[in-house]
Amino acid sequence: MPLASVPIPWLLAYLGWSTAFGMRGIIWHQILEVENDRRAGCKTLGALIGETNLAHIGEWYVFPFEIVCFFLLLLLSRDSLFVIFLPIYAFTEWLRRKCWGCNIVIATPKPNMRFIMTEYYQIYFPFSFLSLALHSDRSAIFLIIAFILIFPGAMAKLVREMGIIFRWNVYEPIRIALLHNG
Repeated sequence: MPLASVPIPWLLAYLGWSTAFGMRGIIWHQILEVENDRRAGCKTLGALIGETNLAHIGEWYVFPFEIVCFFLLLLLSRDSLFVIFLPIYAFTEWLRRKCWGCNIVIATPKPNMRFIMTEYYQIYFPFSFLSLALHSDRSAIFLIIAFILIFPGAMAKLVREMGIIFRWNVYEPIRIALLHNG
């Protein structure tokens, strides 16, 4: 497809989203390395302005811009499946937070952390686009199969983690209650 056939608003939304997500990753990495950069005398942005200011930029400017661009991208792509997939993603993150105490972070590293939206971008977003392609071209099923075969790691981790949460937080309490009442 020639570049001229890509709608400019869609292209700008895509470039804004991907650039902001990349910047957020860079900010996260810079925050991790501030002390090492200062000891080594490196003049990185993190070493110059500090973790707090860098986190503020990531959380109050870069992330909101990323999310706005991402939603524009979804709307311009006519991706209606995000109405289903985004709540599912949010629920799985909530389960990890509730059951395992995971910290959901925007830019500031924390112990036991989950970098917000990464799993959505890795699993739900591509699956949504490929599913939409399936509506107009049945051969897109091969793309979905290829996606699953080429990138099984994130999906396998999601399924494994949700299985563990279900087993220990749903199944086991019911099983124990039935054993004590039986």
